[in-house]
Amino acid sequence: VRSEYIPSLPDELEIFTGEVVRVQSEFDDGWALCVNTRGERGMVPLECLDRSASGSGSAGAQLQTPSPYRDSRRTSSL
Repeated sequence: VRSEYIPSLPDELEIFTGEVVRVQSEFDDGWALCVNTRGERGMVPLECLDRSASGSGSAGAQLQTPSPYRDSRRTSSL
């Protein structure tokens, strides 16, 4: 995770800079269904994930410039 995300809907996942999450599904609206190392699951904006730190589609944890994405809004990913 390259930047934190604070959820605005119940199905979203709070993530923090440097955290490791696994991407289960990506959606064409810019969101992904992810699972963190604690087993919590939810939607996160793809722009918060560091895709270069992964080898097989999961998002790894590499510390980069932190910038919270609190303005990313979604109505549905389905």
